[in-house]
Amino acid sequence: MAAALVGVLAGSLLTSRANRMHWSRDKQVEACAAIVAESTRIQLALRRAWRHGEPVDWVPWNVALGTIWLVGGPATVAAAAAMDQVFWDHSEQFI
Repeated sequence: MAAALVGVLAGSLLTSRANRMHWSRDKQVEACAAIVAESTRIQLALRRAWRHGEPVDWVPWNVALGTIWLVGGPATVAAAAAMDQVFWDHSEQFI
């Protein structure tokens, strides 16, 4: 009986860990996809701001950036931060 309980407990812990790892990986993939989509959107918005004076909506970019900071690995966070710095360094030229 004790061996069965230990087996159930061990199986439960392993399953829980695997589910958390899958969830984490899925969130990282979603965050990376969002940052790529939003960086493209911001680039096009900056172009429209330069050509037509349209305002740039930074909220979706900041949401994607915040998500990356929460779930991304160190290299991914650093790359996203570098992209953000480039946007801020050059956005004044377009707006």
